[in-house]
Amino acid sequence: MKIVNTLRKQVEKEIRVLVVDDEKNIVSALKRILRDEKYPIDYFIDSVAAEKKLESTSYALVISDNIMPERTGIELLSEVKKVSPHTSRILLTGQTDATDAIKAFNDKIIHQYIDKPWDNDELLRQIRKSLDSFRYYRLKQLLEELKSQSVETKSGESRDLKFELQQAQTQLELTRFLATGGNLSLESPESPLSALIMSRNKESARLLAVALDKAGITNCRIYSNPETAQGHFNNIGSVDFVLSEWEKPEGAGASLIKSIRLKPGLNPRPIFIALMNSDNLADIENALSKGVDEYLVLPFKINELASKLQTTLNIRTNEKNQESALDMSGYKALIINRDPKVVVRIRDVLAAEGLTDIQSTKRGNSAISIMRNTTFSMVFYDVSVTDPYWQAFHDQLILKGIDCDQFIMFITGRDANPVPTNPASGLRRIAFMPEPYSGKRFQEIMQSFHEETCEDSQ
Repeated sequence: MKIVNTLRKQVEKEIRVLVVDDEKNIVSALKRILRDEKYPIDYFIDSVAAEKKLESTSYALVISDNIMPERTGIELLSEVKKVSPHTSRILLTGQTDATDAIKAFNDKIIHQYIDKPWDNDELLRQIRKSLDSFRYYRLKQLLEELKSQSVETKSGESRDLKFELQQAQTQLELTRFLATGGNLSLESPESPLSALIMSRNKESARLLAVALDKAGITNCRIYSNPETAQGHFNNIGSVDFVLSEWEKPEGAGASLIKSIRLKPGLNPRPIFIALMNSDNLADIENALSKGVDEYLVLPFKINELASKLQTTLNIRTNEKNQESALDMSGYKALIINRDPKVVVRIRDVLAAEGLTDIQSTKRGNSAISIMRNTTFSMVFYDVSVTDPYWQAFHDQLILKGIDCDQFIMFITGRDANPVPTNPASGLRRIAFMPEPYSGKRFQEIMQSFHEETCEDSQ
């Protein structure tokens, strides 16, 4: 990651500290505490002169006493915030001005206040923490600027740059999470959990492994290519989670999951989470069609990672008590959608699950005409169809004498979110299936309806 390393060096060159206190003995004490630090430090006993210095010099951190002649520390740091929002700001306070310090902190004028007299080790820890915070926000700013300046092209160089920037932003989030003492907690009946990470970026993989350790995934192996990762399953055994880079449909990630899914008898069955560099819907659906359980688009947030880990773990736990996938070879399906590309995607998912009798139409009214002559097991109605809207579809069916309980109605589309339905309408067998579409999610919905039907018949 040459670009990221270059930016990190740039940020390190920007590390400079300003210390302001009108008491010479305090300044001398701070000099002794900071004498072994490797960055430049400017000391002032005159707050006005310090403010003048701010006009020509940028600082990563400003440490200021509060009660000073001519200019208080809060006033000085308030000015620092205006000219350089990412500069970290620490206020040194006494008991007499503690109330002002608390207000300044709540007003976000300062990031931290430290009471006099201070503990030297604690003061140094807070200073280093503040500089780490500056590094994080400044590097994030530079990455965003570089990302906005880059021109999207089809060239391999542009794709590599985009992926590198996404990796860097994810690495930055992981570093921040670990530096602040963040913690992940998974609810799992299985302990301890294990994981395999496949990534060309050693530092990103290392940070991710440390984050997983905090979630209770203590046994974590890192590999840089699918060949060595496949060797893990051949020579060592299975893992609970696989987190793999997924740059393109036929890349290293696809190669790895193919080898895993073709290998019989893996116990536990690995949960495969693809780390994708694109949020393109077709790419996501392609990954899901290859057997990916979940995906994260780089750069991702820690709470997204935790959510995906817990969700997939819950599904696998439930699968242990479920029957095998339903045989749907005899089912009939009707797709109502105006977009032919989406129709093809849904048709491909259904065909992969064994359905051969699949019809489609663009309009709800024409669907009703088809359903008068053919009984379907499932109907896929897109939210974009307006003739009629899906909520009114069942009313039209009832008027035509079509039993709504004869089929399951899937509401599809990006905005296919669950909404209240009228219990008296007769449309009870309904499921919401937002994009992206996959056989796994389709099977889960069908399985739930199958279990409900079995319970009702008992």
